[in-house]
Amino acid sequence: MNYKILFINPCISEVERNLLRGVLSYARDFGPWDISIFPPQQDKIALIPRGNYVGCLGLLGRPDLAEAIRKHHRPAINISGGETDFGLPQVGVSDLEIGYMAADYLTRQGFVEFAFFGLNGEDFSDTRRKGFAQGLGGRNARVHVYDAQTTYPDSPRLKKVSGDLASYPPVRWLAQLPPQTGILASDDIRGNDIGNWAMHLGLRMPEDIGLLSVGNDDIRCETTVVPMSSIEVPAEEIGYEAARALDFLLQGKKNLKFPHFRPPTRVIERQSTNLLKVTHPNVTKALAYMHERGRDKIVAEDIAKAAGMSLRSLERIFQKILHRTIQQELIRMRLEWAQKDLRSTEKNLDTIGADCGLNSGVYLSQLFKITVGLSPGEYRKQFRH
Repeated sequence: MNYKILFINPCISEVERNLLRGVLSYARDFGPWDISIFPPQQDKIALIPRGNYVGCLGLLGRPDLAEAIRKHHRPAINISGGETDFGLPQVGVSDLEIGYMAADYLTRQGFVEFAFFGLNGEDFSDTRRKGFAQGLGGRNARVHVYDAQTTYPDSPRLKKVSGDLASYPPVRWLAQLPPQTGILASDDIRGNDIGNWAMHLGLRMPEDIGLLSVGNDDIRCETTVVPMSSIEVPAEEIGYEAARALDFLLQGKKNLKFPHFRPPTRVIERQSTNLLKVTHPNVTKALAYMHERGRDKIVAEDIAKAAGMSLRSLERIFQKILHRTIQQELIRMRLEWAQKDLRSTEKNLDTIGADCGLNSGVYLSQLFKITVGLSPGEYRKQFRH
């Protein structure tokens, strides 16, 4: 049916453009739709009655935008993945799972400190930070979070940059991070900024800091001095699903379930996080074997053999680079697989424990409470949408 639709989307990043591609794809399949595209501003939403728009979808994860939409009583879909309920049906990527994926990846790469750079108060950014902290070991995990209200101290690295840049709070925050810090930037725009500031400060990537962002915008990821790793999200598929959900609402269908979140796709690895290949190739071999065979009943001796080293030597290198034993890393991996099963399946705890190499649901529950700070049931509830 030929609907007149308002699409709130700045179309600045690759993710935003792919959302548009998904919406246009659905409109071609089931339209034609007359789509008008505007940036996320209240005055643009005020066009709904004057333009005779029958529905709206887009990046509406802000209270002011959601309130403006609700005043016009038109069907609308909020394409975002944050946790705040703005009173609109929601379709998007799971920002919580983005944080978990980042924590798992940066931990596996061998970083020993962790930091987050985002937009405080923005729902998507705050949710990614929450998932990152929980994925690193529970609610009390130590993450160096940039806070615009904090005054950061002088650092010797600031002498390398000009006066204006040296006084800029995000640069001062970056300059005082400890060595081997893995940083998650809330998106590729923020990540690109960090990559360029790091160059001015003389920080090496990945030896001094690792940098991971979200969106996999190849222009921003490749134009940092050191190419930047990024988490890919299924934006085009999300745009298509959001358009379909809006279409169903316009047709009067009422049995739809919201929110509907898709998990992030994968980490696209570039030089900015490839610490293990810089530090020790045998650790890379050991980790690859653990990922391939870790669900089986393997032991540390099997892992050392696959890495081409004696058990004693490999244990020493694990402690030096990863700051944990081979067995601790194996348990960490198995818990990550268990978390993924809890998020995406209805398996019971005994089945998950057996499938992930943890033997039983009781043992899984004990490890989970110690490591994540939640019971498996509490954790699963976060993803039961």
